[in-house]
Amino acid sequence: MSWHTKCWYSCHVVSILKFFHCKPAVAFVVCLRLGLVATQARGSSWTLSPSFDDSSLAHTVWSSASAVVEARRGLAISLGDEEQSHILPNPTLGATWGTIPLGARNPSSLPFWDVPNYSVSLSQNFEIGKRGPRQAAMSAFHRASQLQVVDVYRRTLFEVLMLMVDQAAAVVSAREFDQLVADSAASLALQQARADKGDTAGLDVDRLSVEHQRLISARDEHLIAQQAALSACASMGGGCPRFASADEAAPYLERGLVARPNVSDDWKQARPDLKSLQAQGEAAQALETLGRRRGIPDPTITVGYTKDRFVVAGNQAQSLTLSVSLPIPLFERGQVSVRTAAAQRQISLDQAAALTRSGSSQQVHLLSQLQLARHRAEHLSSQVLPRAEDVLARLQAAAARGGVPLQEVLLARRTLEDLRLERVQVVAQVNHLWLEHRLLASDLPLLDGTTAAAKKSLGST
Repeated sequence: MSWHTKCWYSCHVVSILKFFHCKPAVAFVVCLRLGLVATQARGSSWTLSPSFDDSSLAHTVWSSASAVVEARRGLAISLGDEEQSHILPNPTLGATWGTIPLGARNPSSLPFWDVPNYSVSLSQNFEIGKRGPRQAAMSAFHRASQLQVVDVYRRTLFEVLMLMVDQAAAVVSAREFDQLVADSAASLALQQARADKGDTAGLDVDRLSVEHQRLISARDEHLIAQQAALSACASMGGGCPRFASADEAAPYLERGLVARPNVSDDWKQARPDLKSLQAQGEAAQALETLGRRRGIPDPTITVGYTKDRFVVAGNQAQSLTLSVSLPIPLFERGQVSVRTAAAQRQISLDQAAALTRSGSSQQVHLLSQLQLARHRAEHLSSQVLPRAEDVLARLQAAAARGGVPLQEVLLARRTLEDLRLERVQVVAQVNHLWLEHRLLASDLPLLDGTTAAAKKSLGST
């Protein structure tokens, strides 16, 4: 059973989409946050399984990617602030020892311990009109932190997916060069045999040998690119699966040619960064209300009990004291907090509006680029590459009979090499554009599995 299947069976299927208004992947994030995934964190890289898909990276990104882990740290802090806002301030306990005699006592025959009094008091401050706005602000900040974690996870996941595309492109390119290297080796052996018989010049063999070594070097360059993509994944704190062969990498690349991008207008509702800005605006509005209400004085009520031993003077032996104190909001009335909160709220609104405008424009341009890149890849596959392969095969056959110079074969092989590499690069570009569109639309890998306590537990430590 795969690890994400274990997650489905480990979590109770309860929808929290009304809370997040996000893709089902958010539910999976919550499931992982609860630690209910029945699997262990993987290492820096592992070989792909036949059933691999994008969702297989989610656990590693969530549990190991340094940016996501750091965002989760901030989430734990915001949860503590929210819970703290619901706790009442502590009462103050006071004790007083008063009427301590100094010098001669009156009457002088009165013992020292019959003069002082002993008091204890309990004071409690009561906020007027402030707890509600403060709780609303902290709750909104916590929602914003939750959505920021989802946004960091979303961006990190797609960054890893793009690295997977780079790795797959390197592996497929290396395979293309493997075939060219094999063809070059066969041509080199044939030319060497002809040179041994004196049918061709040794210089032609040397040229072909240099070209053969160049092809080997170009192939190795793409193998290095695969390792670079794996290293980039590892530097993010997690890791990427390794494509063991081009037979695994090629289908991963080709899916970008047939995938249908999500062009729904609901992308604004799915973007966690936009919703986080909305929550930040709500928090700033609550803080603005809190600032205005700081001008309302908060009373402190005190209840005291006094035990007086100086009864010979007519003092009451036992008594209670009730008092109320009020601060005077003469200078500080929350005016600075109001201006700061209002500015923060406006900044959140402006930033959300800018992201919405740029997102709509980007969506149009990305779809146009994606369509052009797919058309280019199809043109290379259906027309250009077959013709180039046919030309090379005919030239090789003619060169074997001595009908054309070796330079023609080398030129045709290099042209085919460039076209094959160009096709891989174009397909990789298609995948990048598709992933960028999915990132813009917050089209995360679809997963299942949630918990009833998801709203609270996403922020738990």
